[in-house]
Amino acid sequence: AGLEPGVRGLLQSGQPEEFGRLSILDAQTMDVLASLLLEPFESPLSLCAATLESPTGTLRDAFVLGTSVVLPGEDDARKGRVLLLQWDESGRRLCIVGSFATVGSVYAVAGFRGMVLAAVANRLLLLGWQTRRQPPSDSVGELPDRVFVAPDADHELVAFCSQQTQIASLSLSVAGDCIVVGDILASASLYRYERQQVKQPRPAHATSAAVDFSLQGGSAGADELVVRHRLVPLARDASGVWTTAVSAVPPPLAQNHALLLPAPVEEETGSGAGSGGRQSMPSYSQTFLAPSCERFVVADAYHNIIRLACTQAEQQSADGANIQEHRLLVEGRWHLGDQINVIKTGSLVMDIPDPEFPDYFRPHLVFGTLNGAVGVIASVENGKLGRILDRLQINMAHLLPTPGLWSYDRWRAYTSDKRDCESFGYLDGDLIESFLDLSAEMQKLVFSGGGLLLSADKKSQAERERKLEYWSSFSKVEGEADCRCLGQFAVSDIALREGVSLDFVKRLVESLTRLH
Repeated sequence: AGLEPGVRGLLQSGQPEEFGRLSILDAQTMDVLASLLLEPFESPLSLCAATLESPTGTLRDAFVLGTSVVLPGEDDARKGRVLLLQWDESGRRLCIVGSFATVGSVYAVAGFRGMVLAAVANRLLLLGWQTRRQPPSDSVGELPDRVFVAPDADHELVAFCSQQTQIASLSLSVAGDCIVVGDILASASLYRYERQQVKQPRPAHATSAAVDFSLQGGSAGADELVVRHRLVPLARDASGVWTTAVSAVPPPLAQNHALLLPAPVEEETGSGAGSGGRQSMPSYSQTFLAPSCERFVVADAYHNIIRLACTQAEQQSADGANIQEHRLLVEGRWHLGDQINVIKTGSLVMDIPDPEFPDYFRPHLVFGTLNGAVGVIASVENGKLGRILDRLQINMAHLLPTPGLWSYDRWRAYTSDKRDCESFGYLDGDLIESFLDLSAEMQKLVFSGGGLLLSADKKSQAERERKLEYWSSFSKVEGEADCRCLGQFAVSDIALREGVSLDFVKRLVESLTRLH
């Protein structure tokens, strides 16, 4: 399915009459099979595929479309719709089987446990496929371009519950019972879905849509068992970034939990003068502090990527009782250099486990940027391998020439209107994979952390000065003292620190290249 804005004609005032369109395309030929023309000034904003379930029926392979209606002279949408559509393969047409009117734009929709989540303005709605209590008001009829209006005679789309968010919820993602909502100005929030069965008197007439009468029975006035749905706020990121996209991160595999935090190595020594204040331990060693918690990725308007983790901590209330409090911890910050507009779960290649590194590199997310780039976010679920790659990244960033001799640390540093800090918690796959393009001599030099330059060999002082002068023309090192300090603090000998060979590192990097 594809979304398309356009212009239908001109109004009496001379302004163009805008419209939106949903098109169904053939997967092989990309021919348009059917096309739904929306109402005047109605634009499509969000789309997803979902399966809706109810005790009396299931609607499979449905399209959920969220729209926005902005009338001339208005700055913001005051209303929108959630349309439920299904492709009729036998009749080769698109059927509108249900709709739900909203107060505000429907910025995002997602399937959730047989229901639909919709981010509408500053609220999060949970919509369900419930038994119809009144006859459908929409008439059955044929529309142009092979579209058929056929409301379901037995079910309708209703709101089970809603939860107020922050300012404007532009994106959402689902992981189990947890929902991540990205706000345009208030970063990201985490909510949890709760389902509870209660008894209450059966009303004689239609009741509130916030209650699911899926377990109803008996006559009017008798007690019946109903299901109440709730969206409970768990935690919120207080950094206040301008969020452009969010996505939940699948948890690490259970067999990899013990490998996420490897045994510590001898801590590097030296001052921070030569590396811009980088912490002595490789940044990857600071991640995955709680393997079993919920994680999600946030992209902001300053071209950064942030990874957050929700952890629980016990707090003592005023009456002395212990309560569980959820907190969001920042596990990674990284500057991409391009604005991410969408992040989806998936991969660009088939998931074929590497026999040497089984289930350690898991591509989870695919993102698209404003400038048309497509990228992959993968997790490294082995702490020792992640630390080796982080050392290799640090060595390449400090020892190899950069375009315009620009500081790599400064380029990847997290920068926003409220905070500036060094990047951590992420590995630069493009930089690491370029290790395979280096010559054999340069690979040895990077692998040893510049050991060929820093080691006190038996060569003459003139040869040592010549090598230092040559290397200083490419790196950010201006003197032998700075070079020695840099080697002690940030650049490390991977063989000495991790006990691996150069061939092992090559095979490790080659395994990364198979992720995209």
